[in-house]
Amino acid sequence: DRGEGYCVFNDVAVAARVRQNDAEVGANDRVVRFGLFRLAERRRGLVEPPRRGLAAILGLLAVFFVVLLPLLIAFYVLGSWFLMKVFQKAGVQGGWRAWVPVYNLMIFSKLGDLSPWLILYAIGGSIVLGWIPGVGGFFSTILNLAAAAISLLAAWRVGLKLQKSPVWVVLYFFLALVWLGINAFDRSRWNPAVPAAPWAGNSFLSDRTDWPGVPSQLPVAGYAATQPPAAAY
Repeated sequence: DRGEGYCVFNDVAVAARVRQNDAEVGANDRVVRFGLFRLAERRRGLVEPPRRGLAAILGLLAVFFVVLLPLLIAFYVLGSWFLMKVFQKAGVQGGWRAWVPVYNLMIFSKLGDLSPWLILYAIGGSIVLGWIPGVGGFFSTILNLAAAAISLLAAWRVGLKLQKSPVWVVLYFFLALVWLGINAFDRSRWNPAVPAAPWAGNSFLSDRTDWPGVPSQLPVAGYAATQPPAAAY
């Protein structure tokens, strides 16, 4: 009896071992097949080797940090400097206001007779809604376009107060840095006595804020009659 039981137990153990070996062989066979499949794809150019992809990523990072990042910093420094000069012409107190991201655009909007909160809503909404899966890119694009439109309208109004004709906004659209540089260092003087903005009666679009250090843009004698600036460059 003991001999028969031992034989049965041995047969079961052998069968289990055989099944285990078969499973291991099957797994190894799948790994080998997958490796051969990937190798064939690489040879046909369907899959980029990991090392080549990593090298491309490292190359892009190097270009960004060595070339693009210094350029972005240089453009920001120049833009903030020019903006500070324009703010000084407008009587804005504190040159630091031109160097604070987003806040400097809010001051620029105020000088352009627009509510400073509009640009903040557009930029903030673009960042927040951009995280929504699927539709985030669409909302972000729309709000970025809205921010650009607000900036253009503000530049038009600021240009009028610096004795620039409305056509100068075209230069701002294509070369905002050049527009800022010209208005920062030319002989123009700040004059808020220009015709009222088309949105002056709109409580949402027009500026109703009162910030210390930023002069009110409502002329003491009221808005001028609707006519082009007397001396336009």
